[in-house]
Amino acid sequence: MFSVLASALTVLSVLFVPAPAVANLPNPYRPDQALAPVKNQSGSPPEPNSQPWQQVAGPCALLGGAVFSRVGDACGGGGTSFDVTEVFPPQVLRDTASPTAPCENGRTSGLCYRMWYVGTGPVPIQERRIGYAVSPDGVTWTRVPGSASGGAVFEGSGVPGAFDRSGVSTMNILRVGAVYRMWYSGFSDPYTIAGIGLAESQDGRTWTRVPGSAGGGAILRHSGDPEQFDTTYIVAPSVILDQASATAPCEGNRTSGPCYRMWYEGVRTSPAYRFAIGYALSPDGVNWTRVSTSSDGAIFRAGPYGTFDDNNVGVPFVIKDGAIYRMWYEANGYTAGYTTGYVVSTDGRTWVRPSPNLPVYTGASDTIVTGVPDELWAVRGLKEGLRYRLYYATSTRPNSFRFGLAEMTPGSPLAGVTAERAGTLYSLRFTTPDIPPGGSVLITLPPEIDFGGVSAGTMSGFGPGATLNADPAAVTDAESGGTARGALLVRLPGGASAGEKSVSFTVTSAVPDGSSALIQVFNSREVIGYGEASFSEATPTPTNTATPTSTPTFTPTATPTPTLTSTPTPTDTPTPTATPTSTSTPTPTATPTSTSTPTPTATPTSTSTPTSTNTPMSTATSTPASIAEATATPAPFSTPTSTLDPPGSAGAPHGTPTLIPTLVKPVDGNPFRVYVPLLQR
Repeated sequence: MFSVLASALTVLSVLFVPAPAVANLPNPYRPDQALAPVKNQSGSPPEPNSQPWQQVAGPCALLGGAVFSRVGDACGGGGTSFDVTEVFPPQVLRDTASPTAPCENGRTSGLCYRMWYVGTGPVPIQERRIGYAVSPDGVTWTRVPGSASGGAVFEGSGVPGAFDRSGVSTMNILRVGAVYRMWYSGFSDPYTIAGIGLAESQDGRTWTRVPGSAGGGAILRHSGDPEQFDTTYIVAPSVILDQASATAPCEGNRTSGPCYRMWYEGVRTSPAYRFAIGYALSPDGVNWTRVSTSSDGAIFRAGPYGTFDDNNVGVPFVIKDGAIYRMWYEANGYTAGYTTGYVVSTDGRTWVRPSPNLPVYTGASDTIVTGVPDELWAVRGLKEGLRYRLYYATSTRPNSFRFGLAEMTPGSPLAGVTAERAGTLYSLRFTTPDIPPGGSVLITLPPEIDFGGVSAGTMSGFGPGATLNADPAAVTDAESGGTARGALLVRLPGGASAGEKSVSFTVTSAVPDGSSALIQVFNSREVIGYGEASFSEATPTPTNTATPTSTPTFTPTATPTPTLTSTPTPTDTPTPTATPTSTSTPTPTATPTSTSTPTPTATPTSTSTPTSTNTPMSTATSTPASIAEATATPAPFSTPTSTLDPPGSAGAPHGTPTLIPTLVKPVDGNPFRVYVPLLQR
């Protein structure tokens, strides 16, 4: 048996050596329109990427500072055997430990990071299964063996005819209420990626499949259309749970209600192995509708020739961050290898590259080197407060052995950040640099605050065209588990000049002690400024007068002529900044309290005398004048001994991509059995 397998493996290794480039082979995926200058949705020229990612040194010092590795490399604990050959797409959620879903060593309270990843078994089949690890900080990980084969927590169904009979691969997991929902890629046999499925879990370890209607239990299949970008297979879903809106409608142009959004990689293997990114929408995460912006069905494709992503784009990772959707993706260039790109969108379907078009993270950005070329792929990330984290596989297949971690807190600190409160009214003040057209300000409140009790108030300093609203689905951050939650959002279609700005809002729900508001200022694609204001340290807004506790008894001894220690500012209802102090001070017998203000014979002397109607001192709270201005993948795997670059990673420049043969098997009448090269994700 071993000799038979060895012979078969030898034949396959010869069969899948990339063929020499064929001269003048047309490139059906080249987006010629991308060669023209592009504009972002606001009509302004695109801005450059600016992301100061820095590697986080992991506990695996002998592995270049990795944070996790395949089990045989002894980084991340043991107890498994399904992941002895490779590991890839690390999917991380920030969560809370509980008795139902404990963290490391059985811990049942406190912060708990959860990671799911794909592991491959021994050659030659290298069956893909999904494993699980936990961490107190997102850096030091402990494997949690599951009940599936080799200690995995999820594996192929083994059901004849099922799209995932023989393996499960690249996945995306959200926390929706108390349920973890996983969209994953399935293998109908060891060599065929046959669609995307859905499974659910209460604890992250025991998963139940949710049957889909796309055939074989899948929820979404490849098109099978030779004219489409996803002719051969689809893989690597990235999903968020959002709300439909007029700006970003859901299926059928629906503009309200829950909206699941999925971005995924689609592959076409003829005339060359090429991949691009597609988009689908769903009201429930089960029934999906494809949405396209190009004739081949994709919404994002390879860039202009000569750029770092001019060959392929895939394995997307998307978050919603206020006014923009942000996508990090696997980029493959004819000469640049595999790196990480970044683009933005205001609607989830039309994406804007930076200018200049450059990657945001490469293999040279870290100290982890697993071979030559030094590449990375399969990024997944988290937004935690003002910090962003990027988890990634540190080399492409077949050398995907370790995970790295990078972090950034982009932008510059904002000046003059203060907070004030008056009952349920909160006001934030801060000073910003110039904000270009299409920019925005995102104010994120603690997740413990019920956003249903938050209402937008007024703002100042932003200029004409600015709008402020309490958006119930503004951000998919670590606290939300990938489900969009509410935040305050200032949109600035015309931009805003540098200077002091203020935003007010009311919070009628409980505000936890020590909680803070996070402020981020964006241009059309990046964070350019940030700040934090503590609610517990908010200075109470001064009222028009103190509220005394007893009726005053005045015993004046002379006709006083009070002299103000500061000059009141006249308004319709005066808000003095100091209490008049007479040169001959009356001595009350108690702190004055009055339901009707006594009229003394003294006349205050002021450089600007307030004009009052009726009672000049009121216990009603006034709004500060300064805030009173209201406004409206790499390609397929080979055996571990192979030193070949993944298909599509190299080849001739524009017009001469590399041909990769397709594995041919007898037709058996199953329209979903599409065979592709052994080298797969």
